Amino acid sequence: MKHNSWMNGLSVAVVCLATSQTAMAQRGANIPVDANYKFAPGVRLLSGGKPIDVTTGHAAPYIYDFNKDGKRDLLVGEFGSGSYKGEKTTDNGPLANARLRVYLNTGTNLKPMYDGFKYLQADGENASVPST
Repeated sequence: MKHNSWMNGLSVAVVCLATSQTAMAQRGANIPVDANYKFAPGVRLLSGGKPIDVTTGHAAPYIYDFNKDGKRDLLVGEFGSGSYKGEKTTDNGPLANARLRVYLNTGTNLKPMYDGFKYLQADGENASVPST
């Protein structure tokens, strides 16, 4: 029984240490601030000449060289309630299937271009995970 109490105390100490380090990092501890920094104006990304938009719920974009060709591709997680155009869900429950859109970059890293997307697939079927 003492062994379990000692382990629980160690677990609490590790969690507290990790939490305090994370909180300091989030506050920007020891990170110099550039008062002159400004974000560039936003731009609407296009695919096939049309604005990129998801068919349902929310979008979670991420830039990554998906096909390992040296150009950064656009990955967009698509999740939320609703149905996907042309897609049937296998379950009529309260969860919708979340999917990952892959927009391959046909331009360059400085001037990316996208022409359509494909859903991430596994064994020839669109990969998905349950989402709210």
